[in-house]
Amino acid sequence: MKISIEIRKPYTEGKRAIRLYEYETGKHGLAGTSQLKASFLDYFQTITDEKAAGSQSNHSVWVSTLKHLKVFHKMPELTFEEVDQAFLESFKHYLTHVARTKSTAPLSSNTQHAYFNKLRAALNQAEQQGIIRDNPVRRVKNIKPLRKPLKVATHST
Repeated sequence: MKISIEIRKPYTEGKRAIRLYEYETGKHGLAGTSQLKASFLDYFQTITDEKAAGSQSNHSVWVSTLKHLKVFHKMPELTFEEVDQAFLESFKHYLTHVARTKSTAPLSSNTQHAYFNKLRAALNQAEQQGIIRDNPVRRVKNIKPLRKPLKVATHST
């Protein structure tokens, strides 16, 4: 029995061109390059502005997180493409070892946790909206908040 395999070169080249187009346009779970080049800081600012309609304390945490992102990054622009696992690990290090309050005190672990969670929430939202497909925050452990022990009421007899 003889098996004959016919190679269709124009077909395979055409398929590759289609796959490349689909990659660039965001099909098959890959974000297009234009979306990755979009401004993450503008996106974060938009979310922060939307949070103004909610609780004041939540909005102020978003505002503070954005301020710390800008201080940490030190550049006028930050794209989604630049927000990768290494960036997130570096920002986490900044929050835990470098960042200071207005009174120059180190941030508390609960504040560090809150700021990193806002960044995490923004990236999760970008993933849900299809702006990014590979969410780097899924590969970065969160900052642990300080858990205060619960006080248990006791009755003395």
